[in-house]
Amino acid sequence: MDALNAIPLYTKKYKINSIIFIVDGEHIKQDPSVEIRKHLESKGIGINEFIPLQGAFCIKCESGPYKLTLFCIILGPEVFIEEEVAKLIKVKMGVEIDLSRKRDSKGRKMVKGKIKQILRERDTSIEDLVRNTGKDALEKIFPNICTVLKKIEEEQ
Repeated sequence: MDALNAIPLYTKKYKINSIIFIVDGEHIKQDPSVEIRKHLESKGIGINEFIPLQGAFCIKCESGPYKLTLFCIILGPEVFIEEEVAKLIKVKMGVEIDLSRKRDSKGRKMVKGKIKQILRERDTSIEDLVRNTGKDALEKIFPNICTVLKKIEEEQ
């Protein structure tokens, strides 16, 4: 969440009024809404509205005189982003990755290594998998990202 420290700079210098930020679930230690609120408030960001979305938040706030909408996406439904990548690999390649040890660092490292190995063996990348996956499947695998993108579309 350290990237949020740049919000006052970006809003003032670049006149940005919307920011999407992504937090890997393994870095959230308690309730994400509580943690994010505390972090923003500690940086002097005033929160006007905190709207829960599916695995994400839309936060209407102010940084000094600037109004800002933050879209926060929590990746990794329980622990880390590779959980979602593992789902994508299962859907697109039919290969199941064991996530039973995802709560410990050695288990997460093993999952990351397995993902890299499968992609190497199939001579592909995560980007290619996403590019070649239909909208409905992407919405099931990455509901939080898709929800935020839909919300942004609605507000345009």
